[in-house]
Amino acid sequence: MAYRLGIDIGGTKIAIGLVDDDGEIVHQGKFATGETIRSYDEAVPGLGGLIRSFCEHLGLEAAQIRSIGIGIPGVIDYSVQTITSCPNLSALDNLALGPCLTEELKIPVWVENDVNLIALGEYHYGRGQGCSDAAYIFVGTGIGCGLILNKDLYAGSNGTAGEFGHMTIVPDGLQCGCGNRGCLEMYCSGKALTLKAQEAAVAHSRGWSSAYELIQAGREGDPVALPILEESFRYLGMGIANLVNLLNPAMVVLGGGILTGWPAGLQTVQDVLRSSLREIFWRHLQIEYPLLGEKAGLLGAAVYARSKAAGWS
Repeated sequence: MAYRLGIDIGGTKIAIGLVDDDGEIVHQGKFATGETIRSYDEAVPGLGGLIRSFCEHLGLEAAQIRSIGIGIPGVIDYSVQTITSCPNLSALDNLALGPCLTEELKIPVWVENDVNLIALGEYHYGRGQGCSDAAYIFVGTGIGCGLILNKDLYAGSNGTAGEFGHMTIVPDGLQCGCGNRGCLEMYCSGKALTLKAQEAAVAHSRGWSSAYELIQAGREGDPVALPILEESFRYLGMGIANLVNLLNPAMVVLGGGILTGWPAGLQTVQDVLRSSLREIFWRHLQIEYPLLGEKAGLLGAAVYARSKAAGWS
């Protein structure tokens, strides 16, 4: 039997899944990123060695792996398959990871943004099946977004579409790490809530230093935490309303660690959408949670590898 490998490279861990053509993850493993990708020069041999070891452990021959998809937390120049920016894993910056691993392994390897692959995985095997257009938004430390338009992943002219967290939501607002001011990510994300927690700790004598502590306080009904969380998710709702007005998706899938911690945020988002969107947009819009969890990225990577490798020889 032949398989695909789906790989999700994060700042601290690398997940690998062996995926069959029915979309089942037959076997998976997790490995420390720092032990595999120590530097720019060691990234390709390190990942190549990890892939070989993973396959050898399962008794697989190279011929049984048809193609490999890899998700990275960064931006790719599709014309040369070069990673142009990977802020949380700078050893991959300016590396043509796909072509280099293809040469190393003699198996076609394709690299894509990790959130785009999560969107692909959910769309094919989880939430969104049957929709022609869907937006997948994940609120964690930052905000990621993958777009499925006309049943295909949409990445834009040079691979940077879906930078939803960096839309300007407050003109001349808070300074963002991207260089802009007023980005949505500075008002609703783990990063934003951590800043709010620290400000509230000083202003209201609370012992908070992180988004987690602020959310926990909100879950316990703290009168300081609750309006902070409400405001944060109102900003998120405003951002999603802008996206819906622009793209008119049938579904918005909303997930990520911050939403998992504060599920009441979904109701806030829905309230904002109802009050700000015209009925023709709101009436047909579905807002849903993702279904696949950590499997989405691996399955999406396998789907991407299958589609990209169709013409490879």
